[in-house]
Amino acid sequence: MSVIIVFALLAALLGDPVNGCIKYACTEDEIILLTDRIKYNDRWLTCSYFAKPGRDCPCWLTENRGDKCWDMAHAADGKCFRGKCYNKYAYDHLTKDQRINTASPCPGAHDYLFNSRGAFGCKYYCKKSPHKIVNRPDGHQCLNPSTAHPGGCYGGNCHKNYLWKD
Repeated sequence: MSVIIVFALLAALLGDPVNGCIKYACTEDEIILLTDRIKYNDRWLTCSYFAKPGRDCPCWLTENRGDKCWDMAHAADGKCFRGKCYNKYAYDHLTKDQRINTASPCPGAHDYLFNSRGAFGCKYYCKKSPHKIVNRPDGHQCLNPSTAHPGGCYGGNCHKNYLWKD
């Protein structure tokens, strides 16, 4: 009975409810196909990424300890327009009498560019190699990186005001 409970807990923590895969860290010999990664003002939007984001069950890697990043936990909500995240007032003003492009340029790859509140900024990776960085559709909900707190990467997460020193 206890073995079943432990397995159920592990599956809940590690499993992907969409396709049932188990997420795992990449081995050091993994070939990294995602060489160009999304930044905002020279800081990472996330401290973890998938080496081969087009796979159905890719392994993950982390940025280096202390790398500059944006802590998106309390970033303001917004909407995308032409690849940038704007607050509701600015979005409504900018899009008045404008043609809105709501089509996705390509299916999205697996990434860590979101949390329970929404997408980090207005860029994403195409699923098909070479995993081009493209704009999210106009009107897509986003968390605005310009309102996020600066931080540092540690353990695959961005920590607000974290500075690593030797």
